[in-house]
Amino acid sequence: MGLGVTISSLDDALLNLFLVLYAVESSSRRGYLFGRVKLQKLLFEAQKRMTERRLRALTYVFYRWKHGAYSPELDWGAKWLSKNGLVNVTEKGIEITETGRSLLREARELLELNKETVEIIDRMSEIYPFETGKIMKAKAYGTPAPATRALIKDFKKGEIILNPLEDSKASKHFLIDHSWIRTLEILLEKESRESIEKAMSDARQGRIKPYRPVG
Repeated sequence: MGLGVTISSLDDALLNLFLVLYAVESSSRRGYLFGRVKLQKLLFEAQKRMTERRLRALTYVFYRWKHGAYSPELDWGAKWLSKNGLVNVTEKGIEITETGRSLLREARELLELNKETVEIIDRMSEIYPFETGKIMKAKAYGTPAPATRALIKDFKKGEIILNPLEDSKASKHFLIDHSWIRTLEILLEKESRESIEKAMSDARQGRIKPYRPVG
């Protein structure tokens, strides 16, 4: 059984990539990001807290999978960031590169404008600075999913445990206008736009190949 990538819009996908990059940088400042499993758990916890605050920023679909919460789009995004030199995958885990840091410096104004989102991601990095994905998995299994309050360990494999917060239910949004979206396209380079648009087209037409998830 595999899961396909579901991307709601180009703007959401660009913002997700940007926030994942920031999450890697935030974790790099506080400890180690022990691979993609921990990245999945960290971003799940961040999006869950955003949902509880009715803040729409991260927009991943998370499923119950082998190691708990897993998003195919997040896995794809992490691979894209690595392929394009914005993060490095080492024996210790995932680390931001100087190119990635430069991108975040260019977007400092955008981060300052969205302090609540940044603070949530930073808080997750502070709570779990040295935990491995395995430890975070064990903790996550005993926590309730936001929508149903059922424990994650009680969900069946492949069931959705967290959806993006709907616009109609959000009281706050990540503040980003059209000009900043276009700026992110430039900062993330042309390849990001083309890759995202292709993934969206493939998903709509059923051409996404099943993943062998790590999350």
